[in-house]
Amino acid sequence: SYNVTNVLAANAGSVVANTKVASVSIVDSAANVATSLDALQNVAASGKLNAIALSGGATNVAISFKQLTADATAISKLDPAVGLTVSGATVANITNNTATLANSKVTAITLSDTSANLVASLDALANNANAAKISAISLSGAQSLAITAGQLTADAAILNKLGAGVSFTVSGMSAVAATGTLDSRISS
Repeated sequence: SYNVTNVLAANAGSVVANTKVASVSIVDSAANVATSLDALQNVAASGKLNAIALSGGATNVAISFKQLTADATAISKLDPAVGLTVSGATVANITNNTATLANSKVTAITLSDTSANLVASLDALANNANAAKISAISLSGAQSLAITAGQLTADAAILNKLGAGVSFTVSGMSAVAATGTLDSRISS
């Protein structure tokens, strides 16, 4: 049997279909690895995926949250120096599974959710030991958050991950106290 090296990600499935192939090692671009991750998961599940290395000096693979959870065996075969930039996670994906942010491969994660879900979990996100990995938060639907003065202060690191178009309605804060905070985004 053969251990085949320098296989392109898209070709892994057809290479391991050969019964004489014991394992494959992938060397491909970050984009091609990300595109083929589901197929690489199938190869990994068969026990024939040895390793995945990135070509061209890349050190990061951009994947979806779905891929992070569905393709864990293939992801475990990535070179240890390779990080993951994850998009498409919801607030619940993070607050219900704190291991997502704790995953050492995850270098950055982008959240996308409703303002109601974000406000409901603001403290949990801000208090997560790995909250710094949250690189951006986009809102679907309403682009305004109704928060308290306490949340404005305590959860500022998370609130600052929101896009410039998001406004805040803050309860329990005087107009004078609002000056100097997230100023232009506070509507009342």
